[in-house]
Amino acid sequence: MKQTLLYSEEQTLILEESCLPPLQSGTYSLTAAQETDALGPGAPVSAVFAVEGPRLRLDPSEIDCVYPPAGLSGSYQSCLPQITFRRKTLPWERALDAEKTLRSAADHTGRPLLERPWLALLCLQGEELASLETAPAGQAAAPPPGTYFPKLTLLDSERDELCRYLDLDTDLFLRVMPRPDELALLCHGRKVTRSNQTRQDETAEDWVSILAGNRLPTSSEAGTVNHIYLVSLEGFGAYEALSPQTFPKVRLLVLYDWEFVSVTRPRSFLDYVEGLTRRRLEGAAPSADAQYVPNGYTPLTHHFRSGAVTVSLYRGPLVPTETAYQPPQADSIDGLYRYLPEIGLFDVSYAAAWQLGKLAALHSQSIAETLLTIRQTSRQQVLRQVQYRTLNNHLGGPNGTPLETLLERLEETEATP
Repeated sequence: MKQTLLYSEEQTLILEESCLPPLQSGTYSLTAAQETDALGPGAPVSAVFAVEGPRLRLDPSEIDCVYPPAGLSGSYQSCLPQITFRRKTLPWERALDAEKTLRSAADHTGRPLLERPWLALLCLQGEELASLETAPAGQAAAPPPGTYFPKLTLLDSERDELCRYLDLDTDLFLRVMPRPDELALLCHGRKVTRSNQTRQDETAEDWVSILAGNRLPTSSEAGTVNHIYLVSLEGFGAYEALSPQTFPKVRLLVLYDWEFVSVTRPRSFLDYVEGLTRRRLEGAAPSADAQYVPNGYTPLTHHFRSGAVTVSLYRGPLVPTETAYQPPQADSIDGLYRYLPEIGLFDVSYAAAWQLGKLAALHSQSIAETLLTIRQTSRQQVLRQVQYRTLNNHLGGPNGTPLETLLERLEETEATP
């Protein structure tokens, strides 16, 4: 079932609880037979084909983005980890139960499907972390006694394929895993129009699928490392019935993983801004004989269009002191370069801001289309002027009579009875 949450002339956001593929990954047999009135039924013809999809590992190109971002530090204790896939059907291309197949897209009747995905996100930290092992799939699918792993039928081409896996205590597995009835609620498909997307890849599909974890990250003042694992649940079925006495360990195939640090103290830009003391900073404004670096400037390498390389000063919009300099009116970036003769360097701060504003404006589809229309209209006007001047030079009357006068006389002549 699809639901449109936001719609305007340029923006559309559609959510779908389960984006089922036309066919689930696996091996299929197709049989065809022909029957005629004269000859009766003919001999059936069969063919075997396979629908292949990710199973033992996931190509990074299938992943659009993850959140919280890999390797970063911030206040993420209230954010559920999530991963976005570029293909909308990927989380439903295999079955959670080995003996049960998913409904296909052809079974969609408009009612909520709520199919459980075959993937899940696990958030582990501290003593919960286990060693991530690598082995051929045939070896990984044959764990030692006491370790549970579903009975998967591997293709011959898959047995020697390297895969990664985790061996977790069953008690920990049951504690951190989503319940089977929660899995369908942690994954959905989403369609966003281009004007409302953050991705820059123009070849990517409009539809994506998003899988969220069920566990919030752990935070501390010093920062806690949280490790996220994308694991396969293919064939696990009713895993909530696993007994720690029968199987002390559970083996999980890991298709992707990343980690980040969650801290309780403010670490984001917004946190720092909200924590600023709201008072005016006292200090002398930059002068000709003052040092620029203590006043918020940073020397950076500057590459000119001519190929020359130098060092110029740059600062952001926030400075520790007041500045009396006012930039001039300019219609290009070159008019905003400020030369500082006392130190022989350029101040490129306003030029950089101008360029940043230009790029931000051009990112708007409506502005870009308006500029394109203006350019096309101007080009057509110039072309008409050139054509008119050419005609005037060749068809003008004696003594340089303008073409307009000749056309007016022609109209008067045609109007005469």
